[in-house]
Amino acid sequence: MKSPFPYLLAAMVLVSPTLKAELPALDEKPWFGYFIGVSERKFQFGITDKGEAILQPLNSRGEILSLFNPIKFDIEILEATPNGKDVSKQIISGSLESDSPATLDPSKPIVYRGKVTGDAAFQVAFLPERGGFSVTGKITDNGSLKNPLRFSIALRFDPYAKTKLDSPKKEEEHEKKIKRDTLSFTTKGGEREKFKLTESVSLSEKFPDGCSELSFEAEGYDGTEFTVAASGESKIVLESKSTEALWHGIELRWEMSAAADPATEKLIFTAK
Repeated sequence: MKSPFPYLLAAMVLVSPTLKAELPALDEKPWFGYFIGVSERKFQFGITDKGEAILQPLNSRGEILSLFNPIKFDIEILEATPNGKDVSKQIISGSLESDSPATLDPSKPIVYRGKVTGDAAFQVAFLPERGGFSVTGKITDNGSLKNPLRFSIALRFDPYAKTKLDSPKKEEEHEKKIKRDTLSFTTKGGEREKFKLTESVSLSEKFPDGCSELSFEAEGYDGTEFTVAASGESKIVLESKSTEALWHGIELRWEMSAAADPATEKLIFTAK
């Protein structure tokens, strides 16, 4: 199977000319320039030598569904400012490092470290899981920053981002395509709710306290059910405030608890 990752990596280099290779990188095709590469039956996931994370859904033939519409997957260090807003800190070029070699389909945890603006230091741990993977991390030094910092991961499911409904026929075809698409939640209290992607819901208002698990199943992802779970005391915060139909895409953020323990708190991503 031909991977799109080299093309995506080349695109990132073009738009980010100041970034330079930092982590160890694979030098074999098609994973050139990747620190970690994971090939599962339903998706491909990679972390580049610059710390960029890319997740590509696959169809039933093992082919990339879309070169230009991956599942958004951003590992971020957030600073809570006095005005109540979170600011994503930029990784300092040249700061990423790891004691592990670049690896394809790792069978054991891989850790890398880095710094963000303000000289704050962080650590990321990637762990293989059955049917997927998990990620966790921690702030190891606040550097010169005085405001609270936290490790988080932002995701966006948007299988129909490139869909153009510019005619009644296309609208009708789209309605038929998405009629079985669903979005399921398990709250921190153990309650379960399920929605069709044709429904219009403000998820941030519906789940103000977040949830512990979310499953997204859409024909736009070839019917694959992607599940994101928060272990321990961590949680998934729904950031989608829009009341548009859910097929327009959803945004979420995995957050660790105040007394986070990376040994027990992680984001687990699986597919079936």
